[in-house]
Amino acid sequence: MMDMTVILATYNRREDLMLTLDHLARQDARGLFQFEVVVADNNSNDGTSAAVEVRRAGFPVPLRGIFEPRQGKSYALNTAIASATAEILVFTDDDCRMDESWLLTLWQAFQSYGADGIGGPVIADYTGIKPAWFGPELERQAGIVDHGPERHRITRMTETLIGPNCAYRRKVFETLGGYDINRLGNSEDADLFLRAMKAGFRLWYLQDLKVYNRVDFSRWTKKAFKRRFWNQGRAIAFGVQEEQQGKTFLRVPLWMVRYVFLLTLQSAYELIKGDVRQSVWLGLQRYFYLGAIFYCLADCIQRKPLNRGRPSVLPLKP
Repeated sequence: MMDMTVILATYNRREDLMLTLDHLARQDARGLFQFEVVVADNNSNDGTSAAVEVRRAGFPVPLRGIFEPRQGKSYALNTAIASATAEILVFTDDDCRMDESWLLTLWQAFQSYGADGIGGPVIADYTGIKPAWFGPELERQAGIVDHGPERHRITRMTETLIGPNCAYRRKVFETLGGYDINRLGNSEDADLFLRAMKAGFRLWYLQDLKVYNRVDFSRWTKKAFKRRFWNQGRAIAFGVQEEQQGKTFLRVPLWMVRYVFLLTLQSAYELIKGDVRQSVWLGLQRYFYLGAIFYCLADCIQRKPLNRGRPSVLPLKP
């Protein structure tokens, strides 16, 4: 049985995945622990599974590829978790790189702090020309994380652990279940973190546990952000209904409708002022609330139950 299982979910990023595997192959355990790598191929059609199979023979630690035909990152992660053999489950993405002591730092911290979950900063590795409208707020949406310069136990809901750089003990999944298959827009990480916090698990942030995440501007377009925000709004729709903040109509909080209108006006105003970054940021936020509104209405029409036992992913009422 392994001490740690590193899990990557991937979809049609074979070349990026191979580079990430190169970095995992160079991890130095110093004889303190054993680890394996599990790649969950989420229905790729670019030869990912075959490429992983080729890498297995020369890989310095056990490397396994599993295929998950149901589209969605949560499906892929849950399938990988079910196949993992280790007590500590480590997560990263298929476009990340890390130094040789990444897993060693994680292992030593789990032993020292008795933590149930650990995460660290995710640093942007930019590819291409950074657009003028791409500001700090969108960096965070692209998976860039920095919760401060010191190691500390996490006590605030805003210090989220996310997929490119986090690890949990198996008991967290045994208690909470896996990643929520209803989550879209990469909100499954934040959802799991919030459930773990509310359940009282001990979570830590290590500023020296760094992962570099590729931010490719050919992929991170305005259209991609609109889709991401819409999906995040969909993901919190049932949480919005459960919390029932203020007056509602057909399960839609009226404050949310009002906020969409205000965001539209504010975005236009910032554009007139010449602040393109702020205008784009405010304009994109509308899609988050519009997605939530749409799926609140859909749930009402389909008469889905109000209480489904999931917290909201992001702060709701501004």
